[in-house]
Amino acid sequence: MKKNILLLSTFVALIAIMISFSSCKKDSQYGEIDIYVDRDMFENTPEFFYNGSSLNHSSYGDIWVFEANVNEKDASIDYSFNFGGTYFSSIDGLGSPVILTAPEDGEVVSNTNSYELRPTGDMDDPFKIFELIPDDPSSGVTGKWVRSDGASYLKFSGSTVYLCNGSSGAEFSGTYDAAAGKATLVEGTTELTFYITPEGTDTILIEQYISGNHVGTQNYYSTTEYPCN
Repeated sequence: MKKNILLLSTFVALIAIMISFSSCKKDSQYGEIDIYVDRDMFENTPEFFYNGSSLNHSSYGDIWVFEANVNEKDASIDYSFNFGGTYFSSIDGLGSPVILTAPEDGEVVSNTNSYELRPTGDMDDPFKIFELIPDDPSSGVTGKWVRSDGASYLKFSGSTVYLCNGSSGAEFSGTYDAAAGKATLVEGTTELTFYITPEGTDTILIEQYISGNHVGTQNYYSTTEYPCN
């Protein structure tokens, strides 16, 4: 019991320090837009609409994927959700629609453009938008990463993430969903979630949440070192 308490204390302490326009001779056909959201980032179930029709979705745990079959290059997507105690709805005039680009025939093999939307709390700019590119080597973060001050390290291997305290050598592990760019570590009742965005080949941006609450954003840099090995 004492060992578990010490381990949890170390985990909490580690969290604390991490704190084209083109012309054509025929009518263009457009593919599907997939919208990825993490349900836990919203206060209620978000809804998305295209041309007045509600989008169907599939769910993979906390990750929900909304599908829009559109008939225009830059599709106007409406939404309705609660975040930070505020109601956002482009349908009700509480925010502007999100414009997402659809693929044209032949532009991509999958004929689908995929985006992750994360709420910002800003009525004028309600989402951070991340384009998800399948099979793009830069979208993978396999390997070892260090914070600039060396206080903590991350290691991604398959579907597992490891978090290492650079000072004590204490290590914790969790799950890594590469498709969603999300890593989750749980120790006791504390849940640490990372949302990962590659920035070039040697830097990743980590948005950190503790039990659903945003606690900070940090850059980590590619490294060959990992003190918890």
